[in-house]
Amino acid sequence: MATSNALCDTLAEFWAGESQTRAVAFDSYPAPTYNCAYQFWLAGVKSGRFTLDAVDTGTSHRITIPHTYTANTPGGTLTYRAVVTAAADSTDVKTADAGLITVRPDPTYCSHSEYVLTAIRATIEGRADNDQKTVAMGDVQLQFMSPQQLVTWETAYAGRVRIESDNMRKAMGYESRNSVLARFTG
Repeated sequence: MATSNALCDTLAEFWAGESQTRAVAFDSYPAPTYNCAYQFWLAGVKSGRFTLDAVDTGTSHRITIPHTYTANTPGGTLTYRAVVTAAADSTDVKTADAGLITVRPDPTYCSHSEYVLTAIRATIEGRADNDQKTVAMGDVQLQFMSPQQLVTWETAYAGRVRIESDNMRKAMGYESRNSVLARFTG
């Protein structure tokens, strides 16, 4: 395992749902003289804030990000901050490192809107399973909706999925799909 002075030096990006372990050595804040905890925030994810304690390994701090913290997420930018506390004086608290890590989207991730859109389309096509048929819009299940209602809901949820997809692309640093490029010549 490589040791670095900043977490993002050895971990610039990873796939959502993967476990990651790295050792970080801070010259000014060596273990075990200092304890280290990492605070993480995955932008746009409600459960995306978490704090993990680093483990002392000699004079380094080893941090492990379990797969459960990023699984089933749309990915995005993971902002982190390493907070060190002097072992002898708990009031001596400093930020030793901070940065950004790119989390690539979990290929198995499915948002609520995508799930509902899939259920609507399966119902329209007559291939919905029991779980999909019982998805409810308000107080009416899909299996009891008229074809016109299903088409209306399909249009609404297709728009929601497109917005989510565009937001995820922007979070990953890609252009929005609705960019219009024009070239004028004289």
